[in-house]
Formats: sequence, structure tokens, C-alpha cells
Amino acid sequence: GYYDVTEEDSEQGERQARPGYYDVTESGLEYKQEAGPGETPEDGAAFVDAFRKGFQLNVLEQKEQELVFEMIGCDPSFANALRRILLAEVPSMALEHIYMFNNTGLIHDEVLAHR
Repeated sequence: GYYDVTEEDSEQGERQARPGYYDVTESGLEYKQEAGPGETPEDGAAFVDAFRKGFQLNVLEQKEQELVFEMIGCDPSFANALRRILLAEVPSMALEHIYMFNNTGLIHDEVLAHR
């Protein structure tokens, strides 16, 4: 049969419908999601053209060390991949030796050294 399966959006708290159907097999029910609007592109160039037509990037706020933007018309997996790439490019540093003298705080030396 044909069903509209709803999926909760974690950030907005809204429920969105994902059209698809359940296929009855010997091992149980299998959910099969239908393709989104439009046809599947034949090659990479057709995909890029279709993506450019539907994608929109709006810069909401720009500071010296911070950029707030929204991406409209892209798949959540694409947004997550971009987020992971950006996080991987953030430089980090590590300290090898930390010496503490007269720690009178509530946090133990070892815990404080790991921060």
C-alpha cells in the first residue's frame, strides 16, 4: 500500500511527510521511498544544473570570525557534509606539558589540565 511516512525535524520540531510505500516481503515490511519531484539526472552536469536552479545561500550575519548563513533547497545530507568539512578545517592545538602551582579551585588538577 501507499503511505505518507512522517519524519520529525529535530531543529524545528515540525513533522514532514516523506512519500513512499511499504512492500510486503517474506522477511517483513520494507519501506521504499519515492523519488522527489522531477526526474533523476542522467549525468553530473544535469545534476549540477538542477542543483543550481533550486539552491539558495543567504548570508544572515557576517563578522570577522563568524558567518551565519542559511541554505535553502538542498538535501540535509549535503548540509551535514558541508558542516563536517568546515569543522575539520578548524585549526586546533594541543599542549603536552602543563604545570600547576597552588590550585585552590574546586576542579582537580587533572580535569583542569584537560580543558
